[in-house]
Amino acid sequence: MAMLRKLTALVLTLMVALDCVCARFVVEKSSISVLSPMSMHSKHDSAIGNFGVPDYGGYMIGSVVYPPKGALGCQTFDGDKPFKSKNHRPTVLLLDRGECYFALKAWNGEQAGAAAVLVADSVDEPLITMDSPQDSSDAEGYVEKIGIPSALIDRSFGDSLKEALKKGEEVVIRLDWRESMPHPDQRVEYELWTNSNDECGIRCDEQMNFIRNFKGHAQILERGGYTLFTPHYITWYCPQVFIKSDQCKSQCINHGRYCAPDPEMDFGEGYQGKDVVYENLRQLCVHRVAKESNRSWVWWDYVTDFHIRCSMKEKRYSKDCAEDVMKSLGLPIEKIKKCMGDPEADVENEVLKTEQELQIGRGSRGDVTILPTLVINNVQYRGKLERTAVLKAVCAGFKETTDPPICLSGDLETNECLERNGGCWLDTQANITACKDTFRGRVCECPTVKGVQYRGDGYISCDAYGPARCSMNNGGCWSDTKNGLTFSACSESQLSGCQCPSGFRGDGQKCEDIDECKERTACQCDGCSCKNNWGGFECKCKADRLYMKEQDTCIERGSKFGWFFTFLILAVVVGAGGAGYIFYKYRLRSYMDSEIMAIMSQYMPLDNNNNNNNEVSTEGQPLRLGSSVYIKNTIHEAERPTSATSVPQNFSGTCSVSMNSSSSSSSLKGQSRRCPLQENLDRFIPNRSAMDFDFADYKLNEATKKVRENDSCFGMRSPSKEAYRRQLAEIFNMNRTRILAFKNKPPTPVELIPQSHSKPTYSALLPHSKQTKPHRRIIPQKPEKYFYLRDPWDPSVDAASELVTIDDELVTSVSWAPDGRHIAVGWNNSQVQIWDSTANRKLRTLRDGHRSGVGSMAWNNHILTTGAMDGNIINNDIRVRDHVIETFTGHTHEVCGLKWSPSGQQLASGGGDHLLHIWDRRSTQWLHRLEEHTSAVKALAWCPFQGNLLATGEGSVAGCINFWNTHTGACLNSIDTGSQVSALLWNKNQKELLSSHGFPHNQLTLWKYPSMVKAIELTGHTSTVLFMAQSPDGCSVASAAPDNTLRIWNTFGDPEVAKSAPKAAREPFSGINRIR
Repeated sequence: MAMLRKLTALVLTLMVALDCVCARFVVEKSSISVLSPMSMHSKHDSAIGNFGVPDYGGYMIGSVVYPPKGALGCQTFDGDKPFKSKNHRPTVLLLDRGECYFALKAWNGEQAGAAAVLVADSVDEPLITMDSPQDSSDAEGYVEKIGIPSALIDRSFGDSLKEALKKGEEVVIRLDWRESMPHPDQRVEYELWTNSNDECGIRCDEQMNFIRNFKGHAQILERGGYTLFTPHYITWYCPQVFIKSDQCKSQCINHGRYCAPDPEMDFGEGYQGKDVVYENLRQLCVHRVAKESNRSWVWWDYVTDFHIRCSMKEKRYSKDCAEDVMKSLGLPIEKIKKCMGDPEADVENEVLKTEQELQIGRGSRGDVTILPTLVINNVQYRGKLERTAVLKAVCAGFKETTDPPICLSGDLETNECLERNGGCWLDTQANITACKDTFRGRVCECPTVKGVQYRGDGYISCDAYGPARCSMNNGGCWSDTKNGLTFSACSESQLSGCQCPSGFRGDGQKCEDIDECKERTACQCDGCSCKNNWGGFECKCKADRLYMKEQDTCIERGSKFGWFFTFLILAVVVGAGGAGYIFYKYRLRSYMDSEIMAIMSQYMPLDNNNNNNNEVSTEGQPLRLGSSVYIKNTIHEAERPTSATSVPQNFSGTCSVSMNSSSSSSSLKGQSRRCPLQENLDRFIPNRSAMDFDFADYKLNEATKKVRENDSCFGMRSPSKEAYRRQLAEIFNMNRTRILAFKNKPPTPVELIPQSHSKPTYSALLPHSKQTKPHRRIIPQKPEKYFYLRDPWDPSVDAASELVTIDDELVTSVSWAPDGRHIAVGWNNSQVQIWDSTANRKLRTLRDGHRSGVGSMAWNNHILTTGAMDGNIINNDIRVRDHVIETFTGHTHEVCGLKWSPSGQQLASGGGDHLLHIWDRRSTQWLHRLEEHTSAVKALAWCPFQGNLLATGEGSVAGCINFWNTHTGACLNSIDTGSQVSALLWNKNQKELLSSHGFPHNQLTLWKYPSMVKAIELTGHTSTVLFMAQSPDGCSVASAAPDNTLRIWNTFGDPEVAKSAPKAAREPFSGINRIR
């Protein structure tokens, strides 16, 4: 047993102290471009050194120097900064690999005046990361003093640089870090892998100094919503064979599942490893609980205060001290304790289990093998952990023009707009520029000033656009003032352009007065004298007569014609007023009386005759041949290709909807008929008292059930009575006021870092660990089911039911509600009907909203958004009588597509005017108007795993798929598909996008996102695939086309089910953690 303890201690000591070269350590790269000589013009990769200060987001152009002696850089160079640049270009020192630490080479190069150091590899191998040395007396504290960037280049590139320098040529290169840090959007997501142990030497002190110094920047960025910060802590586990040992008991919690090395590496005294694990867990829960109350930045206060007040050196590293710190910060201690769980229980701790999973790298991030490690936008930061250097790296992660103010301070970046205006457009008179300074450099983008938007390329021209454009430098148009008169070529009624006013001629940039007298264009009446004025003319008549400019004639001041003309005008005004009064008195009052009687009849039906007069014709009249909607297990396509066809959003199996507008459509099986009136069924007037609602409900519902049981004709009773009963029940909120019920679930959160389902152990990273074979998905190239929609409809075979048919009307749109039961049907007559598909019953009709056909619809909880061919978009609350609650205006042509975001906060609308609008739920003013499309925008699809990502498709022959960040309105990517894009669907289970197309191949294409590589093309349709719909489980896709076919494809495969991978063999603490 004693031997086992010694062996365990030795293993722990060695694995913590030594590096593990077997870990999957990702090399972070920057690019180097050779600018001179031209014969060497090329671009190469370099590995960023893990020390010094890489210039993230920037670049450096310098001259390469190779020292004639001491090329290894292991000794101090002779002289006072011998490599300091003598001209405007900085010096990039080229050194050879070998004999000493990489960091020492960089330090000696910096002391010799170099602005950057390149180390040429001595062997042919893939690039590796130049790491800082471990704690050593040889380091002498120079590592943290290095303030220049460094990089490792491969052997062949280093040799080519040396050969050019030997020939006496000047070698100019550009070190570029602009793309070393991803910068996809306006928010940076970063994480810090740290430890609460403060007894690990100088590295722990440097780590704590960074947290204390960076706290101010981090909290400003977090409070402003610019960043999303997450702390992480490295943990180990104890192998099964050592769980009973004293070492595992002293260094682990939860029966060996989560461990940390002993702080002093002395198992007999001082603090134990499990104390560190428990405090790490507490700090994780502090962040989690604080984040729930939107105070995530409090973590920085807690960690810094804990280090000051509860230091190991002062023997105050304890639970009681930690709780005192939490109390002082107002943190809920009980919630944090609940989050931490029981450290003695033989169960998994969800918080620490997640940390172990995240330690294993995914994609480009790599494994976390260095402590501390900073990960920014899923890329590991390289360089020293210093406040300004890290802030520059974080600022480099913002998309251009979205930098927060803290990133634009003079200490971090230079304002390129100050020199020659950055080469951008400039209006010197109004002092307006298109130059925008960002952390990465300047961009030329036409500005928006005082609500006036400028349009142009930003480099040569920017023109004011919109109604208020004339307020900014007169819209760039001509303007002049003389004799107290001002004329302008800018018109408030026009959105753009310049046009000379009346009395002037010119191009709008320059206008000249027209001499109407000389050109004889006015004042040509008999006996008139003309005098030209600036901007007009003056015409006088002889004999004291009056000049009428409109008729260009003179009249007598007291002529009978003048009196007659005046009398005629007065007579017309009086006549119009009298006619209006008569119309109001007889027509409008009659209309109002009928309305009042209709309202009163809802409370006190007058008589049977009145009831019969109030019958609803659309329900009482026999249904005739015309446009039809079916709910069925197969789909009958419209006979006429121009009619609208839709596949329900909540498609299940082969259930679908189609519209039939052909005159040869199947005739209806029956017609409505009148039934004998039932005594007293429509005479009950319920009391308004809330205490009588139950009784009223009984009279309205239960009483009719008894009649229904005794009267076989009850089911076909008068439509007016049924309409009256529904109205009365709705007025008194009896069961039918709320038509539909929804559960508004939040969207699935974006998975920032892919997580492994297997238990993460560092031993699993070693080469001998087995990798799970990835599942290979086979996508069928032929449809799973196929229906030819011209076949006669047979209800006994198709198990279908006819929903609605209206004579001589076209169905223009169909949309399933999220509950999969109710369906909205839009008609060409501007009406929208809500149907219960299970009961084949119409619930209500939405009228008085649109004035043209309803071509597109989208549901958002109980809100049905409809778009019409006149370009208007209306939000309808289907629960209330006055259903129109909001109207969006922005399109000038037909609204072709509507889609709500998964969160229900943003609406995307595409139109025939080639415009894409992004609307915010809380405003009727569009958030973004995107004009980059060249044809109608019909295909819209919100990304299910990233809430602000929208894909759109263009309807032209050379159609493109565009990807938009709807928070900023920026186009992230555009893919030319070579054919019309008519519909788009995201795979709910994997990062894939399916598009349907028209000429020439009429195919469905599956794309891998974000690479947009084609996975497969599905063919079979002989005309444009107009519509697609996805089944609720996300596996099957239905496609419909005017070729009268419906095809069901098993495109997206089976839903992903989390399967636990076999656990890797556990080994003693895998010490691939490297103390920085």
